Amino acid sequence: MKTPNLKTFHDRLDYMIRKHKHLTQMELGNFVGVSQSHISGLRKGTSQPSRSLVGKLARVLCCPEAWLEYGCGDELETIMPIKAHDLEPMLVYVKGIYDQIENPSDKFELIGQVYRLLKMFKISQLHSEN
Repeated sequence: MKTPNLKTFHDRLDYMIRKHKHLTQMELGNFVGVSQSHISGLRKGTSQPSRSLVGKLARVLCCPEAWLEYGCGDELETIMPIKAHDLEPMLVYVKGIYDQIENPSDKFELIGQVYRLLKMFKISQLHSEN
């Protein structure tokens, strides 16, 4: 499957969020450690990401970092399977947040965000370290 002509980082980021992953800007920001307004700025091209943020975004959106940042290759044909250890840092981070939340409805909302993120990863994409 060929992607549309996406010339800039913000075009590719917007494409991955809207067309493939159905994450809200707030959810994506929570998973990569930035605000919703920063994600909005990245999508509009008014903010530029750091190298480490590009890597985090690529992991959450399940696309190659080089494609997201520079447009190298085809994002759908070069996606690598997700390894279980790739999810571990995110889950440890989420558990730390969960443990700090006192309001049950806020805990429920966090669980919903994690569920939506994990739903994006098909079981067939998860591979052991063998």
